[in-house]
Amino acid sequence: MMMAPTVSSSRFRARPRSGFPSLSRVYYVCRKCGKANRVPGHEINPTARGVRRTIDVAKEIRSRFLESFAAYNFNILVWGPSAKNQEKAEVFNKRKEIRDLLRGKNQSAYFSEELQNLRDDRGEPLPNDVAELIETEFFDLVVNIADSPGSLMEADKFARGLLHRCLLWLRKEGQKGYASGLADSLASLRLPPLYFDDEDIRSCVLAKASEDWVHRLRMYELSLDIEQKRIDEVRIRRKRWVQ
Repeated sequence: MMMAPTVSSSRFRARPRSGFPSLSRVYYVCRKCGKANRVPGHEINPTARGVRRTIDVAKEIRSRFLESFAAYNFNILVWGPSAKNQEKAEVFNKRKEIRDLLRGKNQSAYFSEELQNLRDDRGEPLPNDVAELIETEFFDLVVNIADSPGSLMEADKFARGLLHRCLLWLRKEGQKGYASGLADSLASLRLPPLYFDDEDIRSCVLAKASEDWVHRLRMYELSLDIEQKRIDEVRIRRKRWVQ
């Protein structure tokens, strides 16, 4: 696994937050504003003609990549405390921040509360548990900030079935509480939840990390399609009997 580059925190006047190793990311929280930022990358400074030519080629590759990558969009369900939960108002705002950030990246992100018109063949509203099950079939990905009774129940009921399609956020205190069994189960599948605390809620690290998770899966889908296209092009025996 590629390690994130080390950066002097004093230079950026920030404190490192490296609690999400499964995302291979280090986030820095500004000492002044309390907001999180990604580790800045190293920029190439062209000094010779050969280097400039290399950069021109890299720019062309990047342009073609971005054109293809733009078509890789997901339907994403964002779960967590609702707007009615005054005790978790800050967490709801973080949930909203995640949804809005994903929408800003041209992803189709929604709350379950926004999908209240799910009805059966008699025009009656679907029960919540059935509606959420149907939603998880329609949506490609789920981000769950499980910090309320409802979102914890959703995590317990759906996270194992969704597997790599779900990014589960749990309170650090929950490592020894009700959700510890679920966390251990997911960890055994190499899909451990990410843990957050109040400091993470105050910064924007949850939103950035969630968007990075979606970004990485978009990249993965693009690479799978490229590989599948190459496999299809070289196949001699076409799919006939195998279903």
